[in-house]
Amino acid sequence: MTGILAALREGKFTCYGPAGVNDVDFSPVPNDSDTRPPRGKFLETPRPDTRFLEVAEIANHDPLLFRYFIDGSQRVTSAGYVVDTKNRYLPLLIAQIGVATTELRDSRLHIRHYDANNTLFFPDSFSAEDLADAEAATCSAARTSRLPLDLTFDRYEVDDTDQRPPMDRARARVLHKMHSMEVERIVKLAKAGDISRDALLLIDGSIEFYVDMDRYKEAFRNVVGVAKQFDLHRPYVSGSGAERVGALISRLPSAHRTPARGSPHRNLTIASWYLRLHDPGRVASLEYPDGVVKIEVFPDDPAHDSPKMDTARCSRISEHVLALRAPATPNTDARWASHLYPVHVTERYIKTQFRNDRSIRACL
Repeated sequence: MTGILAALREGKFTCYGPAGVNDVDFSPVPNDSDTRPPRGKFLETPRPDTRFLEVAEIANHDPLLFRYFIDGSQRVTSAGYVVDTKNRYLPLLIAQIGVATTELRDSRLHIRHYDANNTLFFPDSFSAEDLADAEAATCSAARTSRLPLDLTFDRYEVDDTDQRPPMDRARARVLHKMHSMEVERIVKLAKAGDISRDALLLIDGSIEFYVDMDRYKEAFRNVVGVAKQFDLHRPYVSGSGAERVGALISRLPSAHRTPARGSPHRNLTIASWYLRLHDPGRVASLEYPDGVVKIEVFPDDPAHDSPKMDTARCSRISEHVLALRAPATPNTDARWASHLYPVHVTERYIKTQFRNDRSIRACL
């Protein structure tokens, strides 16, 4: 049995094993790093006359608004390094990527779909023939290793004009693949008619983080993004009364939200607002924004020059998001104050499906 690195060396590639024994650091980053201000106007109609809006508890007879939940997660292991034709020492990564879809029926959460992919990420700075040889060698070696692994092959860009380290470019490619898997599942659910105005899909993260929304905006019509992390330094109001998001949410009372504002997303507009899930006095985390989440949704006509969001819809979405907040304060997850319970369970399921680092390294 030949491991992945040995198979690459037999194919005349110069490779080195991983330097350490730990997984690649995949620390979370803010979901919306864009520092541009919003479009400068509120989208809600009628326009709210208060800075913060109270969010009511849902009534017992109110049918569940969120039916589906999608979350993606990845576990990335260093597979070593390869030297390219310009003598650059470039990382190899093996990523286990999982995307789970859960369905809420009669107050019980069920696994609806689980999409998994194991991929070796290889630098693209080789000829097409060499890349084809690398793909054939690595995938065959993984299948016949001591602990066989169904492996696919992907390439990350190597660009001398990009100031980011090669590892960051490889990590960005892993995230791109995970988001593509999430979008693919959302499109399938939308085409099947499973999600609707009264059976929404909630995705963990910011819609702004996705690309090609011009192509997929119809599939995302009944999708709500809820981000646990966002840029606290992002401008919220510009001009003489300039204010940053962090200053705004520091005064946001529990079970209150901000009015919906428009954010540009290429040729579209995304409506977004902030909702406090828990009293700030119970939260002591600086990394996660103090028990506040950012809610994002497309207006009915996101390509219009002046799209609108009905206040009743914003309020109802907020009420049902609030109802999903974590009921306890687990010390095993620093994000509890900004977590929604179905998303937490969905994420935990994905992580139970991953192989440990030693098992992945058995293929090398």
